[in-house]
Amino acid sequence: MTATLNILRDKLFQFDWGRNRDGWEFEIHNQTPVDLVPIYFGTSNIDRADGPIKAGQIGYAKGIKSSSPPFLFDGPANADLGYRCGSTSARISIAAYADGTITREIAQDYDQRMSVDFPDTPGDRPQVVVFSWPDLWGPNYNGWEFELTNTCDHDLIFVPEITTNVASCPPRIASGATGLLKGKRRAKGGPANCNFAYRHPDHLSNAGGIAIAASGDATRARMTGSASGTTDILYTANPAANAVQTVTYLQR
Repeated sequence: MTATLNILRDKLFQFDWGRNRDGWEFEIHNQTPVDLVPIYFGTSNIDRADGPIKAGQIGYAKGIKSSSPPFLFDGPANADLGYRCGSTSARISIAAYADGTITREIAQDYDQRMSVDFPDTPGDRPQVVVFSWPDLWGPNYNGWEFELTNTCDHDLIFVPEITTNVASCPPRIASGATGLLKGKRRAKGGPANCNFAYRHPDHLSNAGGIAIAASGDATRARMTGSASGTTDILYTANPAANAVQTVTYLQR
């Protein structure tokens, strides 16, 4: 007698990826004050992305479907996508698995000028990505900015031989005038420690010097000064790291 053999196969219940089944859908919120341009590569698995996305606007991007056989994984390919403004950028990546597991990662520039938030969103809905501008450093993100006011009754001459991390400055500030000094950028983002001095045009020892440094997360900044002769300086010892720094040269 021949028996009928019933073969029961395990069924693979795939997660319902909804609109993301043929590639991740992204809803990109630009909450920065600048227009954002997409950055991605051939391995990013992005089919198309809006750009530039205007400041305060929402754009969209679409990934591609996974190349795995449907019986193994019938969902979106892992994707990564970034947006930039000039040399400042932020980036996200997302990976999906057959059991519905999703992993997300973000990457931001060292200078912390622009940040990205990639909150958990159900895998069957468009993924929300929010780019923002925390403004940790303000105008100092690529080097300290100083406004130097000369209230002395003589001009002030820049002292180059004791300068550290000064990118540009007025070589001479006339009596009663204001000049702008710009520092250099730190390799890992934010302004590099900076120091400089201005002196009486006729007296080398009659000078006022400034030094400034801050923590890497911009929560603390410290300014110190030294003065000699008839020159004195007025400054804020613990200034805000996201504001133009002001220094006034005074007559003693």
